[in-house]
Amino acid sequence: MSKTLIYEINTRVWLNALSRHAARPVTLESVPDGVIAGLAALGVTHIWLMGIWVRSSLARKSALRYLDEYKTALPDVSPDDVIGSAYSIGKYEVAPEAGGRAGLAAFREAALRHGMKIILDYVPNHVGLDHPWVTGATDLCVRGTPELLDARPGDFFKSIRPDGSAVITAHGRDPNFPPWNDTAQLNAFSHILRQAAIATLSDIAVQADGVRCDMAMLMLNEVFAKTWAGLVTTPAPGIDFWEEVIPAVRRVNPDFLFIAEVYWNLESKLIEQGFDYAYDKRLYDRLLSEDVAGLKAHLAAAVDYQRHMLRFIENHDEPRAAVDFAAGGGAKQKAAAAVCLTLPGAVLLHDGQLDGRRIKLPVQIGRDPDEPRDPALRAYYVRLLSQIVNKPEACGHWTLLESTGAVLAYVCSTPTEARLVVANITGSSQHSTIRLTEAYGSHPLINVFTNQIFAPFGDRLEVDMPPYTTNIYEVELARPAQPTLANRLVDVARRTARWIKGDGPRG
Repeated sequence: MSKTLIYEINTRVWLNALSRHAARPVTLESVPDGVIAGLAALGVTHIWLMGIWVRSSLARKSALRYLDEYKTALPDVSPDDVIGSAYSIGKYEVAPEAGGRAGLAAFREAALRHGMKIILDYVPNHVGLDHPWVTGATDLCVRGTPELLDARPGDFFKSIRPDGSAVITAHGRDPNFPPWNDTAQLNAFSHILRQAAIATLSDIAVQADGVRCDMAMLMLNEVFAKTWAGLVTTPAPGIDFWEEVIPAVRRVNPDFLFIAEVYWNLESKLIEQGFDYAYDKRLYDRLLSEDVAGLKAHLAAAVDYQRHMLRFIENHDEPRAAVDFAAGGGAKQKAAAAVCLTLPGAVLLHDGQLDGRRIKLPVQIGRDPDEPRDPALRAYYVRLLSQIVNKPEACGHWTLLESTGAVLAYVCSTPTEARLVVANITGSSQHSTIRLTEAYGSHPLINVFTNQIFAPFGDRLEVDMPPYTTNIYEVELARPAQPTLANRLVDVARRTARWIKGDGPRG
């Protein structure tokens, strides 16, 4: 088994950059094979082609009003760079500029040759202002009245149906924030909407291997009812949206992967309803705030739950890791990345993260600025990933260890080998005593980065950790019992340490 390693690409921006580099138009069908092979060499198992669908033309018009705001990310931005939000979808069809359906099929085949699968976006809560569902059946969307439009023009908009009649629709929203004014809110309670969602996802399941579902918790009955109380008269169905949709889609593609962007402590609920992975925003927040006690409490959850978490320190919604995890000259990012990559569950890497990119690009524009790259950071990631791919972290037994102070420690093992991870994700030096089982304590620990051999002191390991460091130790559980040179060195070190402390044999 390999660890599920998802690599997020801002598709239109990525193809634009490849085109500039090649001095010719590059679509999904003509991406150089060496580029795809480079991702596979990192250990990537899934490529997330973010923003691949046809975008709402009305969303682009809306985005053009904010041209000056995009100059922070792209100083020379022009109207041609504005393509509309990736999450205001006009149609679930691959954008012609990206290569269309045939281009996606060719890219998927090329990725498969290198052992990788494809993940696309699905936005269950809303569509673009001009998506066909907006002027379709009445209960596909959350509807309003002319009076509501007059009273709350920021919450509703008017569309004209093919027969010339007007329809008032609510903008999509998260209940904690103002509406997204380039979207139309879908009706999670509607039977017609659920059948349309199943049909759409079933078609995606023919073209790709999984979907990342935007703001997936907004479709839960309890959340939707609170958000739209008083406006939606459709009775709540007996089961939640995802309980109906996911099994139907998996009848088309049994191995289709569902990933939930989810917050508000609703991760376990969505996992119960069929999602393979759920965003672990709590881990991100606690790594960022250096909350070690909170991390230990979070990681004390059952390992079966941990395996459904998607760990990350960067994605298109969050600031770049090179900015938010810049402490210690970038050491904080390295320590946090090592923790993410060695925990149970999947990992999300964002295009540009490995190179130290600092500019968070709005999802409404299709070109990125030229930025300096950090070759030392990439070298670290490459070395770290080489230690993770096909290692016991992916498929073995995982245990959170007892450790004193602000140090995190855990072990991942198979019957023949184990990995001990010790992390200081704080900005101060830490001393810690880590409790080991005799199964690990009787074997030498080899630091995979330095090749140094350490001798645990029986059932405990004493460590002094500089700020923002993560050590990964290899433990060869199947090492022969005969006294090899390494074993002799370890035995001498252990006996010497005990003699110094006065609690071991002196002979």
